Amino acid sequence: MRKPFLAAAAICAAVSGCAGPRVPFTHRHPPTSRHREEAGDWRLEIRRDKFTGEIACRLYARKHKAIFLGGAVAFRFHKDWNTGRAIYRLDGHAPRHWREDIPELIRIGAPFERGGIDNPGQGLVWIPYRRLEEANSIAIEARPDRAPVTFHFRGLKGLYRSAVDQGCSPDSRFVG
Repeated sequence: MRKPFLAAAAICAAVSGCAGPRVPFTHRHPPTSRHREEAGDWRLEIRRDKFTGEIACRLYARKHKAIFLGGAVAFRFHKDWNTGRAIYRLDGHAPRHWREDIPELIRIGAPFERGGIDNPGQGLVWIPYRRLEEANSIAIEARPDRAPVTFHFRGLKGLYRSAVDQGCSPDSRFVG
């Protein structure tokens, strides 16, 4: 089967006065400049549209196990897990239920409920960045029947500061 643009080119060539085969329209992304930094367990990618100057930033942990969005960090577990009863500890301190942070998550505009009514978190546990700034690690028990998983923040604070210095402010400039 012929591609539509090839068939049109053949018809065009058969008709006198046609300027020859046309190149099909191809979608091209606008030219962007890219910047990437790595520190510890974290990565920062910044893309800037060269024409409009618009900027998009992505700050995430290695293997995309955690990502910074909307002033909070989302820690990823299995997508089908309902993490509504998740509990976390910062640097081994007292445990805290992540739902206690919901008022602050709402205030800062974190997109913490993305799924349906049966699993609104889709395996994500959201913690406001403000809580993580002075911590070195977080242990999260995503479900009562699973062992806690520990995440480290080596590099997160420095990359966040670098992102802000390069124009990734306000936090709405961060994308998933």
